Amino acid sequence: MHFKLSQEALDKLLNYKGDINNIKSIIEKAAFFASTLYATEAASQITIEDSYLNTGIQAVQTSKQSDEEYSIREHRYTKTRSILDEMEYTARKLQEQEQKLTSTNLARALPHPKSAAAISDQLSKHRDRIIKLFDSHPNDWAIIRKSFRPIQNIINQ
Repeated sequence: MHFKLSQEALDKLLNYKGDINNIKSIIEKAAFFASTLYATEAASQITIEDSYLNTGIQAVQTSKQSDEEYSIREHRYTKTRSILDEMEYTARKLQEQEQKLTSTNLARALPHPKSAAAISDQLSKHRDRIIKLFDSHPNDWAIIRKSFRPIQNIINQ
């Protein structure tokens, strides 16, 4: 497989403020995540989106660790973070287009469109991890925290 970074992913890496030695590991994990997303598709080239890059981890594991050692718990948080990053990016696009931030509009505008019900289901499955991520990263995902009703419902429960 061949991987390509989207422009937003490249910008995210260029703006990364952490240890430069972690970049390789961040990209490898994003590539692994992207390859699992597209596992059922016959794609010769996979684009790594910015939401796949988990640059928010305080101590990124070294790339010497194999994927088997990458714990299920960490993978779940990576997936939750990716979901939130993708929603935030899409919400920003909707705001720029002056569209209302509703589940239906967000679902249609995602890079891989889905139904509004699928978004609700996804958020409910990740509810506890979303709350923990919001607590540990109070400055991230500002648009969806403030303007996206399903996220506000999770925060206010």
